[in-house]
Amino acid sequence: MITPEEVRVSGVSRTEQIAADPNRVIVFDTTMRDGEQAPGFSMSAQAKVKMAQVLRDLGVDVIEAGFAAASPGDEDCIRRVAGEVEGPIFCSLSRANEKDIDATFRALEPAPKSHRRCHTFIGTSPIHRTAKLKMSTNEVLSTAVRSVEYARSLFDDVEFSAEDAFRTEPEFLADVLEAAADAGARTLNVPDTVGYATPEEVRERFATLAARIKKRHPHVIFSAHCHDDLGMAVANSLAAVEGGARQIEGAINGIGERAGNCSIEEVIMALKVREDRYGVTTGADSRHLVRASKILCEITATSRWSASTPSPTRRESTSTACWPTAAPMRSCGPRMWASRAAGSCWASTRAVTLSPSAPRPSAVRSRASVWRRWSRASSRARIRSARSMTPN
Repeated sequence: MITPEEVRVSGVSRTEQIAADPNRVIVFDTTMRDGEQAPGFSMSAQAKVKMAQVLRDLGVDVIEAGFAAASPGDEDCIRRVAGEVEGPIFCSLSRANEKDIDATFRALEPAPKSHRRCHTFIGTSPIHRTAKLKMSTNEVLSTAVRSVEYARSLFDDVEFSAEDAFRTEPEFLADVLEAAADAGARTLNVPDTVGYATPEEVRERFATLAARIKKRHPHVIFSAHCHDDLGMAVANSLAAVEGGARQIEGAINGIGERAGNCSIEEVIMALKVREDRYGVTTGADSRHLVRASKILCEITATSRWSASTPSPTRRESTSTACWPTAAPMRSCGPRMWASRAAGSCWASTRAVTLSPSAPRPSAVRSRASVWRRWSRASSRARIRSARSMTPN
């Protein structure tokens, strides 16, 4: 096996080929990394391979298959996915240190060199610098540069993320991202890590960063990674596209930490249906969105119906059916929308199991009642999340 120390790569990455079209938005799926961090969504290696195959059929450009340095098991899962599924670019997250980057290299070794990406990150906001990293701005900057330079010695394709970018001082954020681009990062991710930003802020921030950094690095790709704590992950991702982003990161069914990530299916459909407004395209085949949603629910055991069979109807309720039902559900977690791409209706994620002899819907909590209950709980959760994310 080739060791990281022996590797020096060169050539053209798949990312560069895709980015040759300035109006092409790269779809970056993090269902198997950030999405897996949601409670109840852990996946085995076999499940990740199955999910990656569906994402390949969907036409996702980049699959973030995990966090290789998190555990030997996660590294093995990524290695298996990269070795058994062909087509997409495969990516692993790594902190800004050589040990994590080496783990990413080992995990992605089965994939072709042009289809490997190292995604390295470091926190840049004041609260991350002082409370978590205990670093000064100069130390954060130098650490980011060193990590990108080391990653670039092993990978043709390097992405750098400034964690908690929207609570970072704008000038310092621009300094870090420009330094990362100088060090060799091809993609610059500007994540709304705690779901703090609004669409207007996102559009303005991306436009400002692009105006400064693209003067020296015209081919750099700006990426958006938005969380849904304030319910604006999809809106913020679309605003980022308007501001110049050409990569959107998200997850199937919008799963992820806390309130979740940007919903990949919603943003794909928004860019497709409103191409007249956004003027960009993706490589996604929307006909596979429903299947991807169902497969995720199936492999994470978060829905009662199987991806290979239609969901039960009211008259077909059995001991394994749920009421109320909708096909397919937009989310398997605490989120409530049914998939708009499938033209389906509201669905409750809190299922009520019925037997063949169970009373009819009049004896079961109505869909509207369930929605009101979830709406109140969701509002309280969002308020608590907003309070906790507010810097002191």
